[in-house]
Amino acid sequence: MSLRNLSIAVLAFVLISGCASMPELASSPDTHNIHFDTNKADLRSEGTAYLNGLAEFLKANPNYDVVLEGHTDNSAANDYNLALAERRAKAVQAHLARNGVKISRTMVVSYGESRPVAPNQSKEGMQENRRVSVTTVEREPVRRAAMHGGVPKNEYNGTDPAIPGHETSVRATHR
Repeated sequence: MSLRNLSIAVLAFVLISGCASMPELASSPDTHNIHFDTNKADLRSEGTAYLNGLAEFLKANPNYDVVLEGHTDNSAANDYNLALAERRAKAVQAHLARNGVKISRTMVVSYGESRPVAPNQSKEGMQENRRVSVTTVEREPVRRAAMHGGVPKNEYNGTDPAIPGHETSVRATHR
């Protein structure tokens, strides 16, 4: 399943589950932003609705993991913002864990104020920056192939590149 199809499936599940409106997507179709109030790491109801659907999807699709990137506005000191962003990401991680997603399938990263998506000169911009970016990632293809009956085989073909002193050489291609 492609990341685009994953996002569509998660959104469809959330909508079917009773979420009033389609969640906004960030720049990538596999990323969703969970927003927070000023100086808070408590999840809002719209965030929990999305995360509940995501947890169900992750339980049904063990070949996907989640990266949780915590962010803040720039209204406090850098060290404080890094800690707050981490608390926000860990709040999302804890919610997913309470809904049956193993913590080992999540990765928490704190960026604090260093990666704003909007200017911090307005209340609206600051609100956009108080977020956890939730990104679904598919595990590496070899692991997926192993889960479905085997690892891809090597095929040996061709005679290039030539190795000095040998009449033929072997080139490996991985499929």
